[in-house]
Amino acid sequence: MTMIRKPFDELMTLPKVVDRFFEEPFFRPSRWFLREFEIPAVDVKATADEIEVKAALPGLKPEDVEVLIEGDMLTIKGSYKHEAEKEETGYIYRELSRGEFSRTIALPTPVVEDKAKATFADGYLTLLLPKAHVVKAHKVEVLAG
Repeated sequence: MTMIRKPFDELMTLPKVVDRFFEEPFFRPSRWFLREFEIPAVDVKATADEIEVKAALPGLKPEDVEVLIEGDMLTIKGSYKHEAEKEETGYIYRELSRGEFSRTIALPTPVVEDKAKATFADGYLTLLLPKAHVVKAHKVEVLAG
C-alpha cells in the first residue's frame, strides 16, 4: 500500500494543533498568576526495600504536619499559620503561603504502614516507608522420572 502525502492537508491541521496547545494545563496563565502548583514539593525515591519521600515544608514545625498512609497512597497535610498583622502594615507583594494544604501521592507499591518512619529537620519531612512483601513467582525445576 502506498501512502500519498499532501502538503496542504498538514497545513490545515496547524490551527487545531495551536488551539490544543493553548488548552493544555501547562499553558494556562492562571497556573502562573494564581499560583496553582503542588504544595508541598516532593521527591520520591525507591530502593529494593523501601520508598523514601522527601517533602519541602519550610517554616513548619512537626506538629503542623500530618501524614496518612493507606496501602499505596500517601497523604501529607498541614497548615501554614497566619501571622498577626498590624493595621498600618502595607504590603507591596504578598507571596508567602498561608492556610491549609493537602497532597496525596500514589506510591509505586504498597507499604507497611505501621513500620513507616518520619523525621522532620531543616524544613524537610523525610519518610522511610518499607515496601510490603509481595508474593514473588518461584520457579520449580521439573525432574524426569
